[in-house]
Amino acid sequence: MFDFRFGPVCALSAALLSSVAVLAQDTPASNDFDQWLKQEQQGFNDFSQQSAQNYQGFVDAADAEFVRWLGQAWQEYRQVAARVRDPAPKPAEQPAAQSAPEITAAAKPAPAVAALARQPVAVTPPSPVDAKALPANAKALPANTKALPVNAISISFYGHALALSRWPIILPVMTDLTPPTIASAWAAMAKSAYPPVLANVKQACKQAACGDWALLQLVRNYAAKLAPQDPQQQTFMAWFLADKLGLSVRGGVHIAHMGAAPRLILLYHPVQQVFAEPFYRVAGDDYYPLVERGTGTGSLLTYPGGFNPPATYHRRPVDLAFTHSLAPAGSSAVRALQWREGAQTQQLALAYSAERAHFFNSYPQIELVHYFNAPLAPDLVRSAQSALAPHLQNKSPLQQAATLLALVQGLPYLTDEQQFGRENYLMPEQLLAFPAADCEDRSFFYAALVKSLLRAQVLGVRYPGHVATALSTAALGLDSESLDGSTQFSHNQAHYLLADPTYLGAGLGQQMSRYAAGTGQLIIK
Repeated sequence: MFDFRFGPVCALSAALLSSVAVLAQDTPASNDFDQWLKQEQQGFNDFSQQSAQNYQGFVDAADAEFVRWLGQAWQEYRQVAARVRDPAPKPAEQPAAQSAPEITAAAKPAPAVAALARQPVAVTPPSPVDAKALPANAKALPANTKALPVNAISISFYGHALALSRWPIILPVMTDLTPPTIASAWAAMAKSAYPPVLANVKQACKQAACGDWALLQLVRNYAAKLAPQDPQQQTFMAWFLADKLGLSVRGGVHIAHMGAAPRLILLYHPVQQVFAEPFYRVAGDDYYPLVERGTGTGSLLTYPGGFNPPATYHRRPVDLAFTHSLAPAGSSAVRALQWREGAQTQQLALAYSAERAHFFNSYPQIELVHYFNAPLAPDLVRSAQSALAPHLQNKSPLQQAATLLALVQGLPYLTDEQQFGRENYLMPEQLLAFPAADCEDRSFFYAALVKSLLRAQVLGVRYPGHVATALSTAALGLDSESLDGSTQFSHNQAHYLLADPTYLGAGLGQQMSRYAAGTGQLIIK
């Protein structure tokens, strides 16, 4: 049923491409697909009879049940349209204020940012990187020349030089993509001595401070090293590894509607809602293909939901929160910024991790609150402390917040549609790597700067077609009752003053005239 040569996809292709029924989500296909199911059920019966005696020897006993589950006839699910967070259009040009109101506060000692300003900017030493893939001003740091262990595979992972074990057996590959063949290949993998490899991957992930998304990317990179010549085999390996590492993933066969050959794909089930990406709903759970954007529409063949594994087979949804993402390493780049403050033009340069910018380019879009809660990377914090100290020293917290606001307002403005052709939320490193930014990106960046440098609480503010921020009035030394005429918000008996990083020239508390009072809503969850 499987061998060690990866032949062409054949037995399944004709049957799959003949299935043209459009299905209700989470519902198996009918008509042509029912006929295919009957044929595959016979194949599964044969597979069960031939393989029952071989279910001994699994490293994890739960795999015996999972192999049986994989070997049954798979079901077809239709693609569900991508979620859209906000369909309202954004301003085509950056709005500008005619004048900014003046807000005063009692004198209050400035935060410790000025005292920390002279700390040098540090970037973790990296592995060699491809200079062609980096921004024009990126600088590759010296290579890590530490010798690799015997039989190790070297992986350059966003600047981290990692050494991973080779797989303990010759990789089983499929001659077709039928369920019995995939189940047989899984059984061979599940009986191999893979636990030391998993331990090695976990250690590498710890070394790079990987979150779940980084772990998935690391597994894909590792699988590409194990099976460099065949994308189908890479997907199968990544699926097996991600599953054994405890992530809620599943394999499936993608059936393109434009006549392309079926292919094996890996899907993940996230904790958070994901936007701008189509998905498949299986047994009530949303699964997103872990493939490049723009791969087109199509149906999915996968094993049905409802597998009830033993407690030892627990799999957790993929957590996309930025609390843990990926430690900065590798090359650093520098972005020069300038802005107007009063009658003067100010300038500075920020160093940031170019590799983290590359990493976040692969990241799915999730709820806005997670971007506002994302910590600024330590290397970027140190760079901002050093570069901004001359601009923030001897100023009150209110004045410091106003300076940071003017800085971010001075960034070039383009909507995501203008710059990327699609909605695309940017983390701070991405914002510094790309020429321009829109309202969400500026708001994430401003919030991160204020929280990291001024130690002030910041919340996001949502408008139709727009995003801004709001700062704690207590942290700014302000009495909310004295701020008549300024846009304020309240949450849990605390008060927040609007700060709009997109509204060019606007001061703290100043709202765009296009929005009526009470339009904005705090982003709490």
